[in-house]
Amino acid sequence: MIFNNQKQYQLFDYWSNNERPFFRKIALLVSALGPITKGHCLRVAVIADWIAVAFNLTFEQRKELFILSLVHDIGKSDLKNPIVKKLAEAGRSVQFNKDELAIMRKHVIDGYEILKACRINKNNILNGVLNHHERYNDPERPGYPNKLQGNEISFYARLLTLADVLEARTSILRQYRSRISIEEAIEDFCNRKGKKYDPAMAKVAYELFNEKLKYESNEGILNEIGVLADEIDKLLSQRF
Repeated sequence: MIFNNQKQYQLFDYWSNNERPFFRKIALLVSALGPITKGHCLRVAVIADWIAVAFNLTFEQRKELFILSLVHDIGKSDLKNPIVKKLAEAGRSVQFNKDELAIMRKHVIDGYEILKACRINKNNILNGVLNHHERYNDPERPGYPNKLQGNEISFYARLLTLADVLEARTSILRQYRSRISIEEAIEDFCNRKGKKYDPAMAKVAYELFNEKLKYESNEGILNEIGVLADEIDKLLSQRF
């Protein structure tokens, strides 16, 4: 695993010299995020990799997913629209009006454009940023920005959605009006698989966290995610 107790962050050890300038660019982009959004992205990177391992992704696939996780909300930085950053840092304790919601939803397009402007041209990452708020098959409440469905949504975006939702709904970083437990979050994976979530991926994510909950408490798992996220943050700063 990229994240494990025996040898954490193999990704950083095995990043080739040719790839390091690219990853240094990613690290600089992450540093442009506000503290809440940055913390969210770091924690999503941990969760996404756990799901990726359970889904038997290759090491190269996991590296791409890891990068995507770090920059998936880069459109909420002040690199494009400072209003978005302000709203993002406020969290869901604030009720957005119609105009603010429209601005927030534009963050996926802004993020895509920021990465293109930085010459990050990896399609899996670009499409993942653009697609991660699409819904698998929900005609009544389609996702955004393009109302894609099923396999029209990029593979990494479908997986990232699970990690993104779990972190956002359970995390203490963002003051959601109704913070829920991991148990409730993964129950949502079951209830809305095939609708909001890719059914195969939702099944794997549910089984992964259901198994972890047999041995760790809800708060224990969240603390583990937080510790690993902090380590990623330190490594980004020290190595890149």
